[in-house]
Amino acid sequence: MLKHKLIFLTITIICLISTACGQSSLDINNVVNSLEDSSLYDCTETNFQSLNAIAGLSCLVDQENIAQSIEIYTFEKSSSDECLNTGICHLMKDQSGTKKFLSFEKNVLFITYDDIDGKLGKTLIKDLRNGENSSSNTKITQENESIHPDTISKVQSNKANIDLLIDWSNSMITFSNDQNQKIQKLQDEIHSLKTEIETLNH
Repeated sequence: MLKHKLIFLTITIICLISTACGQSSLDINNVVNSLEDSSLYDCTETNFQSLNAIAGLSCLVDQENIAQSIEIYTFEKSSSDECLNTGICHLMKDQSGTKKFLSFEKNVLFITYDDIDGKLGKTLIKDLRNGENSSSNTKITQENESIHPDTISKVQSNKANIDLLIDWSNSMITFSNDQNQKIQKLQDEIHSLKTEIETLNH
């Protein structure tokens, strides 16, 4: 029992000092900035409310030297879940492969036109992912560069304290195991002695 409590205590302390990272949603500006290879231009706001979106843009993008019209929408949560709750989105999805092609990525929806097999939509999603990764790496580098030396020292000190706590926990577990073995041995001896006494009484 003591062993389980010590392990739980150690894990709890480690979890308390750990930082949990959540996956954030992209806003419309993040999306446009992340589409570095697609070079959007002539963007105007669209009627995004009809799709349950929180923002929407209609833009032009060059695809194989041809200007293609696209629409970009961002949602609070999953773009496919929220968009497909509307009749108009269902209608557009049913028309995929003809006039409009819907491409979902996280909370982002791309609508492309006359897009055979969704080729342009897939290109936009790939470009978005690459742009996101690039932005994340830059942000991490900037954050690391701006870390104050005192903060690094505190983190190292906390790590040392955790290592000591783990060592102490392990020693207590070992001690607990030793005590359990001694108790078991004593119980065996008492049982043996009791058996001998009962034998002598007969």
